[in-house]
Amino acid sequence: MTAASYRLGLSFTGQFEECSTDSLTEWTSDFNDSINIKGTVCYRLGTDGDYYGVLRGAANVDVPGMIVEHGYHTVEEVRRQAMTEDLAAEWAQADADGIVKGLGFQ
Repeated sequence: MTAASYRLGLSFTGQFEECSTDSLTEWTSDFNDSINIKGTVCYRLGTDGDYYGVLRGAANVDVPGMIVEHGYHTVEEVRRQAMTEDLAAEWAQADADGIVKGLGFQ
């Protein structure tokens, strides 16, 4: 996703922050609207564990789950490109490539 956004001019960096489960970053609003930081894996906890119900549900049935943030619609260039089919196709391919790689099907 980071590389696709960089190719499309939606990010100033094509790099992704390397991390492990021991070094995940907690999500803050500092990441919102930013197009000049590396792609980052974040977590967000609420009073009952994971903030996002879809991730709690996946964990409850022992299925891997993730949420992919494609871009912030508060960024003008993201809004402009989101109105084209090219952006959806690029991001869909990036999602598919990530799933294939993440599940070891390469």
